[in-house]
Amino acid sequence: MRIVYGKIFALYKEVCLVMIYHICRRGEAEKAFAAGVYAPDSLQTEGFIHFSTAAQVVSVANRFYAADPDLVLLTVDDTNAENSGKVKFEAVPDSDQAFPHYYGPLPMDRVLSVLDLPLDAEAGFLLPEGLTVGSGAGDPGRGWRVVIDSILDQVRLAIAPDQLLYRIAQETETGYRFGDIDVDFSLYRTVNVLAIGKAARRMASALGNLIEERIDAGLIVSKTPFEMGEFPPKYRCFVGSHPDPTEASVLAGEAVLEFAGALNEKDLLIVLISGGGSSLAVAPAKGVSLAEIRELNRRLLASGASIHEINETRKRVDRLKGGGVARAAGGARILNLILSDVIGNDLATIASGPTVLAKEDGGARIESLMIGDVGTAIDAAAKTALGFGFEIVRVDEPISGEAREVGKAFAERIRSVRSEREPGSRPVLILRGGESTVTLRGDGFGGRNLETALGAVETLSGLSGVALVTFATDGEDGPTDAAGAIVTGDTARPGVAAGLKLSEALERNDSYRYFEAAGGLIRIGSTGSNVNDLLMGFIF
Repeated sequence: MRIVYGKIFALYKEVCLVMIYHICRRGEAEKAFAAGVYAPDSLQTEGFIHFSTAAQVVSVANRFYAADPDLVLLTVDDTNAENSGKVKFEAVPDSDQAFPHYYGPLPMDRVLSVLDLPLDAEAGFLLPEGLTVGSGAGDPGRGWRVVIDSILDQVRLAIAPDQLLYRIAQETETGYRFGDIDVDFSLYRTVNVLAIGKAARRMASALGNLIEERIDAGLIVSKTPFEMGEFPPKYRCFVGSHPDPTEASVLAGEAVLEFAGALNEKDLLIVLISGGGSSLAVAPAKGVSLAEIRELNRRLLASGASIHEINETRKRVDRLKGGGVARAAGGARILNLILSDVIGNDLATIASGPTVLAKEDGGARIESLMIGDVGTAIDAAAKTALGFGFEIVRVDEPISGEAREVGKAFAERIRSVRSEREPGSRPVLILRGGESTVTLRGDGFGGRNLETALGAVETLSGLSGVALVTFATDGEDGPTDAAGAIVTGDTARPGVAAGLKLSEALERNDSYRYFEAAGGLIRIGSTGSNVNDLLMGFIF
């Protein structure tokens, strides 16, 4: 029996259908070569053998094989006449990608080679040397879209609140250690959980999986509706409104203060905080109406003010903000576990700081631990792109300023890097995190990520081998159902064909409708997380 290990120097055709790859363990490959045919368990249970394109190999390996050092790739030529009709590209659950499925046993003489799958301690699995997903020339086709989708998939996995919480939690004899904070549950009369924000449901569920039997009472304020029986009866569950507060937000806010107000110094309050809480739960100050808060909120969002400026203003008209929960909690020990959507991770700004007291209010027993932020998303994107052979450029300065100008400047940087590249050099991914602002000028529909993308269209127009991606990590850019958009050198063309004028779309802040017609919207639904925005520039 002989296995040929070697390099493949194959360039993919338009949609990456020439070579397909099956990941398996070395021993399985050896047995298959000895038998002359490969028939894994999936053939019996599902009727086909799972394959991947080159662009999918790394994400599949990292997701399902957990650093197994004994993996190899079986390389099959899908265009071979004897394989004709065997392979179908089909959608799979929990993914919007199509994966190659090989129907029937695989004759091992159809395997062109077996490649070792390199494993790096930092980056995870990598593509074998010489294996590429494109030529580095021309516009990104479906193969490169798969690369982008794979990176976004890994970002979503990395910022999943449950995984972030599990990562920092460790059980002890008398309780749990969260990061470097020890919690001895036996010291408290009651253990209470308060979750507020876009990630509230997933954070509360994860904490419940760890300490459910220790929790005496809980209150959750979410943006998305709850499922029947999702949480035990000891939890009160509220759905607030975002980005504009409503009566539902007031109902939630008053319930939060009542919940905290029932505690004293003998109790423990674990607060799970994530972005969006400022609108989801509000408690208008004396003499301030909900209508006035809504109007103030509308003006602030339309003004182009930063999130820090917006939340500082909110604190003056809302009893919940600026430490309202801490003041109501009667001296209870408070442990904040925070998923940050704010650059710099200012605790007083995230959800307007419901448990962050001013210095003059000191003396409270409050500890805070950051479990994730936009750096988590950037690290995941970089790690995944490294596996595809990209050179990574991180922009340390966070995204800030007017969205359309951010998009234009970032597109100019992409253009500059492209012009300076040596022929045949590695593809490049530029990464930046943060949050831009939008000054409303018209009656259009969109969000800051879509407007950032819109600002890049003209600068990238006509360029081959580039893409700009904007991504709201909560999956929803402003009031839209899109997380962001992908801009390539061809984006302007269908817009023109549809009769759209870029200048008019910018003037009216109508970014969503532009990309809806031109193509490029990223629709993934709510991620159940929120760590700010991600801006990516690809030079292929």
